[in-house]
Amino acid sequence: RQAWFLNLNPISIGGQATFGTDYSLDGAYHRNYLTGTYMPIAFPDAVQEFKVESSGQSAERGAGSSVSVVTKSGTNDLHGDLFYFVRNDSFGSAREYFSTKKSTYKRNQFGGTVGGPIMKNRLFYFGGFQDSIRRENPGTSIANVPTAAVLAGDWTSFASAPCNLGTARVLRAPFVNNQISPSLYVAPSVFMANRLLDTLKQDGITPDPCGRITYNSPSNEDDRQYVGKADYQVSSKQSAFMRVLATQQKVPNSFSLDPNLLNWGSTGLDQLATSAAIENTYTFSPNIVQAFRFAFNRTAHRYTPNLAFSYCTAGVN
Repeated sequence: RQAWFLNLNPISIGGQATFGTDYSLDGAYHRNYLTGTYMPIAFPDAVQEFKVESSGQSAERGAGSSVSVVTKSGTNDLHGDLFYFVRNDSFGSAREYFSTKKSTYKRNQFGGTVGGPIMKNRLFYFGGFQDSIRRENPGTSIANVPTAAVLAGDWTSFASAPCNLGTARVLRAPFVNNQISPSLYVAPSVFMANRLLDTLKQDGITPDPCGRITYNSPSNEDDRQYVGKADYQVSSKQSAFMRVLATQQKVPNSFSLDPNLLNWGSTGLDQLATSAAIENTYTFSPNIVQAFRFAFNRTAHRYTPNLAFSYCTAGVN
């Protein structure tokens, strides 16, 4: 269900390239021009029907395969639904092998739809909303970091056999007895190493003599989707509709959740995908139907960097 909603991983149909499939929503072009694949599709409770064709496409499709989706519409009767799905590993999931604690994965997905008449037999509305909230803070990441002894110039433990798969190491000349004068260290590296150890200390993490640690990499995500549609039966021969679909994804950077410098490389996301369609269909005769559709697709991507410090502050020229 979540994969359907997020549409983060382009799919391959019939072994074709992911960008070789044509996508339509309510008969309107539904392609993401940034990735060459597709825009987010409405969540399942807002979908009336869908069709996947893997071969034998008409020239109209212009692709080797196609996916067509139709959103729900309002009717003369008021209809709606509410749903809630939850996954919480604290309910009894086992601890992962390398983790220092039980899994913290939590996902809550909820929403609903409603549709009905504005003017019976003439004008109808349909609306839907879905929210997916994911929280995770696994203690499964492993890293080797400089120890306080290494920063003081003593590499004895770091080079010992237990820290090197059973084989002791010796620093090459001109270094003696696995000692390096701290004055030889590059200043920006010392700055960043000290900042790293300070952030680990705040998390209550102390490296072992080999510099190995296991730390948390928090991962939060909020995804929301809004669907709105209005249908108008102009006459027995003419009908029209307007549909808007907006999908928002927010992922804060891990460093803002846990100021461990090892989480500095995580980049947050704030993305919005919007698609709209207008349709008008006129039936001239049983053999002649004119259909006009206008589609508007837009994706906005904003990345949120981590600002733990600037390299100039660290002493980089």
